Parts: sequence; C-alpha cells; structure tokens
Amino acid sequence: MRSLAFGWVVCGSWLLGGVSGAQAETASTRMTEVPAPALVKRFSHWGYAHRHYRHRAGPLFKGPNADQGFYDFLVRLPLFKSSIKPTDRPPMVIVLHARRGDFERHEKRWSDHVVLTPDDNTAGVGHTGWFGYHELAPVPPKPDTVVVPYTHRRLVYTIRFVVKEFHVDVHRIWIRGGSMGGGGALLFALHHPEWIAGVVADHPPIDMRALPAFRPVVAKLFGPMQWNLKVAGTDVGVWRYTSVPWLLSRRSGCRTWLEIRHGRADRVVPFAQYYTSISPPGRSFVQLFERGAAPGTFVWDMSAHGRGDPIGAWRSDFSHLSNGLVRTDRPTFAFSEPSLGHLGVPQKLGQWRAGQRPERDPRGLMNAFCRWDANGLVDRPDRLEVDLWLSGDGSPWQHCPVETMAYDVSPRGTQRFPIPPGCTFAYRVDPDGPTGRAPADEHGVLTIPQVPLPRGRDHAVKLRIQHAMPVPVVQVSSPTHPTPVPRAPTTVVVRWTVANSSTRDPMPVDRYACWLAREPSSAAPPKSETWKTERVFESLEPGRYYVMVQARLVTGRWGPVTSRVVNVDSP
Repeated sequence: MRSLAFGWVVCGSWLLGGVSGAQAETASTRMTEVPAPALVKRFSHWGYAHRHYRHRAGPLFKGPNADQGFYDFLVRLPLFKSSIKPTDRPPMVIVLHARRGDFERHEKRWSDHVVLTPDDNTAGVGHTGWFGYHELAPVPPKPDTVVVPYTHRRLVYTIRFVVKEFHVDVHRIWIRGGSMGGGGALLFALHHPEWIAGVVADHPPIDMRALPAFRPVVAKLFGPMQWNLKVAGTDVGVWRYTSVPWLLSRRSGCRTWLEIRHGRADRVVPFAQYYTSISPPGRSFVQLFERGAAPGTFVWDMSAHGRGDPIGAWRSDFSHLSNGLVRTDRPTFAFSEPSLGHLGVPQKLGQWRAGQRPERDPRGLMNAFCRWDANGLVDRPDRLEVDLWLSGDGSPWQHCPVETMAYDVSPRGTQRFPIPPGCTFAYRVDPDGPTGRAPADEHGVLTIPQVPLPRGRDHAVKLRIQHAMPVPVVQVSSPTHPTPVPRAPTTVVVRWTVANSSTRDPMPVDRYACWLAREPSSAAPPKSETWKTERVFESLEPGRYYVMVQARLVTGRWGPVTSRVVNVDSP
C-alpha cells in the first residue's frame, strides 16, 4: 500500500510509498476484500491477556515460499484487561522480531499498551526484511522483475484490524525492533507516517549496500544488487528504496521520530554504516541526522549484537514514544547543529565531553538531552509556542553536562499552524533570547537557528513563532478526514481560514483557490477559484489526495499555497 502522509509537512517525498497511482488504489480496494483474521486461541501470561490470530496469504500478501498459506500475529492487551472498551483508547507498540525470530514472544514492558507482535516467515528465502520481495519468489528473479512491498501491505492490514478490534489510539502507535526487526521498523515508520508516530531501533541495518555480508541473503529477496530492481509503482531501485540514509536525503520535512541505538563493537551489523556514505556522496546517516533530516535521538556505546555494553547500563532510557510525548496529533521537534558539538564519553567512565563524533568516542549521544513541554505547547493557526530545555534531572547520565547549548530547532508535523513553502516567519526566544525572521524552504520545512537551551525544566526558554507575511497564509482543515488514518467517506469537505489575519488587522482577501491533486506540485486547474471558505469534492476514488488552498488580496497578489493530505479509503 502506498505511503500516505498527513499534515502541513509531508514525511519524505511521494517516493516513500510502496506502490502508487492505480496500483495504490487497487491495493487499497483489495485490502478491504481480504477476510478478517481468524482467532486461533486466547491465553494469559504474566497477568496479560493474549490473542493469537492467523490470516491467509494470497495475491495481496503473497508468501515468499511456494507452500506458505497463512501468517500469524499475537496481540497482548494492557495489564489486567481481558477486553478493551471503545472509551479506553490505549496506545499500541508493534514489536518486530529479528532474523530467525518469531512472533511468540511475551512482553512484560509497556503495561498500559496494546502490544502487536507480527510474524515474518523465515523459511525458504530466509526472511522478507520486513519489507517485501520480488514478485517471482520463490523462484529466482529476472532483470525485469519488480519488487513488491508484500510485507508492508500485510503490516498495514494487521494494524488496521487491531486498531478497529481493540480501539487503539491511532495517534499513539509506534514501532520497535532489534537487528533485522530494527531495520524493518525504521523502513516501515518512514514509509508509513500516517500510521506510525516513531520508531525505536536497536542495532539495525540501515543500508544493505553498506553491509557486504548481508548482500547474498538480501539478493534472494530483491535480486542482485547490480540489477537494482525497481519497486512496484515507482522508478526507484529497491536497494536505494530500502536505504534509510537515502530516504532521509530526500529531505522534505520528515516528522517521524527516530530513536536509534547501536554499538561500536557490533560485528554482525558494523557501526561504520552510520558514517559511511553510499548514496548520495558525502551524506551519511550521521551527517544527515546532525543537520536535522529527522527528529529523534542517536545513542552509541560499546555493545555488540546480542551483548550489552561491558560497563552495564550507563545511559538513560529515552522514552518519548512510550510516554506519549511524541504522537501524530501534535508537533514534534528536530534538533540539529549543536553549538558545542555532540556529547561523548571517553574511556574514563563518568566524564562527559562536548564536541565529539560517534566514530571517536566509545559512548555518546545526539540530541538525547533535548526536551520540550508537549502538554503546554500552543499550536494555533496564528502562532506556535513551545518551552525548551536540556535535561537536568535524574542520574548523572540524564544530567546534561553543560549549562547551555544552542540548537537549530525545526517544528515538524504542526496540526493547526501552517508552514507553507517559502513563507517567512518571525520568531523570538523568551526571556532575553534572540529574535529574527526565518523562511520555510521549498518543502515547507522551517528551521529556527541557534536557539539557546538551558539546563533544567525550571530554566526553560519559550520559543514563539508567528507568520511574518504581507500576503494571506491559509490554514486548512477537513471535518470528513480529520486524521491521517485512511477514512472511508469518498466525499471530502475542505474548509479554510486566513491564519495570519485578525479582527484588529484583517487581511483584505477577495477570493480563494482550492483544488485537489494527486501530486504536491500540481498547479491550480481552471475553475478552482471561489468566494467561499469551503469546498466539497464528491465521488473520489480511494487513494491519497493533496488539498491545495491559497488566498488572494484585493490588490491581486496571491499568498503561498498551503497543502494537506487526505486519505480516502474504500467504503
């Protein structure tokens, strides 16, 4: 199923999907025709109620092996609950197993969560990498074969079933995994931001091209690396399409939270993959991450595959996803370009130092001390405000070693505050912080330079952002499709207001333009202008649509185009 994005900022480009165009619509339509999973058994373990489900393989979820007829997954309910009421709305974590693992693991963690543990069949071709495989599997591929994201389709199908069956909070779904599961979690989160708030990945492979030992195994799924078979519905080769650095290099405002942990002593998935550039040259994961390609944290130590750090638990457990700080219905923030560099721990335990890079110190982290107040955050059409600080509580490893550090701060996934491409914004940092103006780039990514973050919640600064445009900036909403989750109504109602106008200083707007498009770069078609502030689009085919709106002053000058994405599902 094609990747669907939502909000003011799209995560990645439209290339991040599994299939596109008519194929996406066909996949969406066929998804609703697949029978619901069958309940195999119920059981209890450690006080948790479990449900074991099974669903058939078929054309949409083709098995990689000739005799594969079904897939399994496990659902664990929150502690002491044998059922979930519609009013409960628990969060959900999806746990992807490593290679040669299976779905029958019993988690004790996240007692308030629904835990979904799917299975990635590991027989025959070896595994699917939690992505998919070429369409001729299990026989060898041919040079004109395409690679289909069968496993991504199956995960979307499973998530949709569990969300509906157990009344999951769709804004608090996150995914995690280790090794192959970690790499698969990263890919699924980046390709499907409409479902996933963020990812926690332990020792994940992030680019198979940078890991020669894995290429023969992956070639069974994707074909030889030199063929670079295309992913179905795209013009992108699969070896690039499944590369996390390549996806992040398509920098267009990723809002998905990435929490990655790795060890420099790992010889199974070598740590060097993070600062080795394969494509594009000079843009390794570390370089992209430190420039703010995605919000999140990156932590490294001397652990290895299946073995912890020799000194034990030295770092704090950053839990922005499990505690609900990061969710899809509120903004998150990317921190980049720290004024003192990144923080590392040299060989002498217990002594932080600034200005280090991952390949130099045995232990360290990026952005893991940065905090913000999600509950007090103001996300309104006319302004965005947030309190920011550096962690100063808890153990020595949770206590930032410097008093103040400046970061570039980029809001991602704002819900009501529009950030159109090319729009200019006024900002200030209180108390006594810098003020200025900053433009959003061509992708609608706004970055406020060098915001000083003090240590400790009591010393937090408030970042205030407003529009500074002499032309109208439009804020768009859709009462029929208010969330990023695909919705069945084929009629889409679009409403808008001028975000940078007020009763004291109203914008003299005389008309608007509103249209629907399949691609974000589509120009306004004829008859798109209207005097109203609402438009209805009826009888739409299933798929993803960009809603485009702009306003015009009485002088004839048009403001920037504000867009959002609506996902139309099959009825």
